[in-house]
Amino acid sequence: IKPWRTGLTVPPHVPDLLAQAIQDLLAHPDKRQQLGHQAHLEARNYSWGKIVPRFIDLYQHIATV
Repeated sequence: IKPWRTGLTVPPHVPDLLAQAIQDLLAHPDKRQQLGHQAHLEARNYSWGKIVPRFIDLYQHIATV
């Protein structure tokens, strides 16, 4: 997650910050939509079609080392 680009992060066990992040998203629908859109675009980088060749390359590299 890229903060305020593809999503929001809050530290664990800090409910006040989580509540504030949720309130911010509810108060700013345009930002919420933009985050969702950017997250969707980022997720394309992690499709099986893109991940599998990376793993194959990694495993082949490890096997030759």
